[in-house]
Amino acid sequence: LTNSLAGFLTPWLLALLGILWSLVENRTSGNVTEVGASDCRSDRFGLPRALALGLCALTIAACLILTKSRSAYVALLLGVALLPFCSTTFLRIFNWKVALGSAAALALLVGGALAVKGLDAEVFTESSKSLGYRLEYWQATFAMIADYPWLGVGPGNFQDFYTQYKLPQASEEIRDPHNFLLEVWATGGTFAFVALLEVLGLFGWRTLRASAMTTTPSQSLDPALSLETTRNVKFMFVGGAIGLFLAFLLGPVVGWIFSEERLGCGLIVGGAVIALLWPWVNRGTLPSRLPAVAVLALAIHWLAAGGIAYPGVAYTFWILMALGINQAEPETSASRPGLSVTTARLLLFVATIAACAAAGACYFFAFDPVLRLRVAMAEVEAAREKSPNSPAIGVMLLDAAKADSLSAEPWIVLAELEFERLMHDLSRIQSHHQLQNATIHMFELRPHSSSIYRQAGHWFMQLYERDHTADANQVAVSCLQSAVGLYPNSANLRAEYAMALRTTGELSPAHQQAETALRLDGETPHADKKLPLALKQQLIGFQAQK
Repeated sequence: LTNSLAGFLTPWLLALLGILWSLVENRTSGNVTEVGASDCRSDRFGLPRALALGLCALTIAACLILTKSRSAYVALLLGVALLPFCSTTFLRIFNWKVALGSAAALALLVGGALAVKGLDAEVFTESSKSLGYRLEYWQATFAMIADYPWLGVGPGNFQDFYTQYKLPQASEEIRDPHNFLLEVWATGGTFAFVALLEVLGLFGWRTLRASAMTTTPSQSLDPALSLETTRNVKFMFVGGAIGLFLAFLLGPVVGWIFSEERLGCGLIVGGAVIALLWPWVNRGTLPSRLPAVAVLALAIHWLAAGGIAYPGVAYTFWILMALGINQAEPETSASRPGLSVTTARLLLFVATIAACAAAGACYFFAFDPVLRLRVAMAEVEAAREKSPNSPAIGVMLLDAAKADSLSAEPWIVLAELEFERLMHDLSRIQSHHQLQNATIHMFELRPHSSSIYRQAGHWFMQLYERDHTADANQVAVSCLQSAVGLYPNSANLRAEYAMALRTTGELSPAHQQAETALRLDGETPHADKKLPLALKQQLIGFQAQK
């Protein structure tokens, strides 16, 4: 999603701007005794290097503008405004030339975005409408939190629960409330919400109390230590390259194709970035409050966009926060007063064991079942392409369900498969049993999903229209009733439920549902949420017979 991409780009753009500023600061600083400063000033390629990094920053900024994420724009502007507080010499270096150049770069980016039609006036003129949508999301989320205050609805369950609280005029069935604080509160409960606030508060407190505005590298002028640090940096770069190769080898297993072209481009681009940043990485300085500014910008973006549940963005948040803590308080636990070396090592050992145990539990109970399910479902899809009617597909789906007993996906696919078979041949008794069994498991694993009940209602209603059996009709009505209960403000669901009740002869409740459907149709301003014209005319005609 573009908002997620904007959330990923914003903090790293600020980090790059801070690094650029530190390079300029070191080259113009008169403090030749500062570790790394003389090294940066003596770099023969210092100016071309800074220009190349500036071009990288402009490219990232152009991508950020094209996302049209208003919250990211606000977060970036605030982050840029706070960057001077990361450096003690900003006011001395900053002058009208820097300000004019920054304004020209911004004008160039905005003009280019307008020229390629990547940015339009609606991005700004419709900001109030976008905020109105979010206020509707948040109002529904607060109602959800009121019903599940302590433990929340559970991670990954927000969308299933949200339809119960969605306002009639709201626009869509969102996956998250577009606010990271409300998302944690709604899915993790009050305990998780308070814990997150404590983490953010402690991080801010440590950052503000940091005495040094710029942290020097951990190495000293000792050549032996400098050589060791360089060796460690190279070791980390080699590990990153190995990670790319592992992604290339293991990507297909998890359903992500990492092609040879991507691998080659990743290595080339990574090598170019290392070459550009090498003097700074090896001997440069990092403003101590720069990671905190990047974290703050991402948090501001998340206040209106959400995304803390997306690993591709959340990893940035936690990595920058850990780096910020190290920058604000670089001393090790062993060097603190009152903590012996033995105690520090014991605590480190216990923490390592706990981390390994948590990682093992995460792998065996969360990652491995999902991984095996993906592999099994990929085999099912391949088998369906070769032989759609093969009896072995049902067995493969049952094996997939065993691979991840908490996933409803294989049961949904199995139910679809058996429904298609019944639509071709209603006499298949085994398919009837398999369809009923699969739908029962679907309901058990996704008990709050309105879409699951609605889909099952459609299946049984179509079966009823084929053979006119009372059992299929009753099951369809029951499924649609549950779907309406889980999504009470859906005009389409109410209309479908009214038509299903009509087939059973329950005219009074059918008229009530039809009346509610027509009212909801009038309340929603969104065309995709309104009743189809044919269905609306059926309801009006049905109400006329009342």
